[in-house]
Amino acid sequence: MARVIKLKKEISDITVSLAALSLDEPVQRRFKLKKLLAVPPKPPHGIATSIAGEAFEAIREYYANRDEPVPQEEIKWYQDELIAEKKNYEEFWDRCCVTRAIMESVMRGDDEIAMMKVELAARASEKKQPIRPEDIGPMPPHGTPEFWSWCRKRKLLKAQQDAAIIAAGGTVKATKPKKSKKTI
Repeated sequence: MARVIKLKKEISDITVSLAALSLDEPVQRRFKLKKLLAVPPKPPHGIATSIAGEAFEAIREYYANRDEPVPQEEIKWYQDELIAEKKNYEEFWDRCCVTRAIMESVMRGDDEIAMMKVELAARASEKKQPIRPEDIGPMPPHGTPEFWSWCRKRKLLKAQQDAAIIAAGGTVKATKPKKSKKTI
């Protein structure tokens, strides 16, 4: 007597698994090589570095003592920190434009008249800059000239903030209308 083996179930499983494979799209394996960041060179002896530069030199020394290469994460951090320091440096000198203009004038070797013109132009551009909350400071004693200057700056800051809210599409709460004085 011959044995009959039922393959029906096994064949259907195979056809389903073959149908799941797509022969139209061959699988291509791609290898992406990461670009290795180069370790920045050591600064020359006696050259002042930034805070990030000093921190990176400490990291470099740490890994040199362990006879290991500096990890890519540390190099990436250092590069990001240098970009942030440069941005902070430029923001600082943009806020101190009078000092910067005078220093550049002295380095160029301008005479006194040219330096005064540069200073006046820098002061005019400084007045056009937006007011920051740090610029206002604490309230001086009432009635002094500093107090009235402080009030003016505070009022300008409030107007700036309201204009920014309106520009963003928001609404600003209306101020109280002034009452008119009645004459008897």
